[in-house]
Amino acid sequence: MAGLFDVAYDWPLRSEIYTDKAMASIRLEGDHPRHTKADDEASNPHIN
Repeated sequence: MAGLFDVAYDWPLRSEIYTDKAMASIRLEGDHPRHTKADDEASNPHIN
């Protein structure tokens, strides 16, 4: 997780994947692209 690294504190969140598998209690705020497991795997043909 990026939050573990002090140098990543100011880095912007560019996207989020597997959002359908994420715990509701740690929902990330912001206006960034979110992709479900199916979305991510469909856009990456090298994933089985």
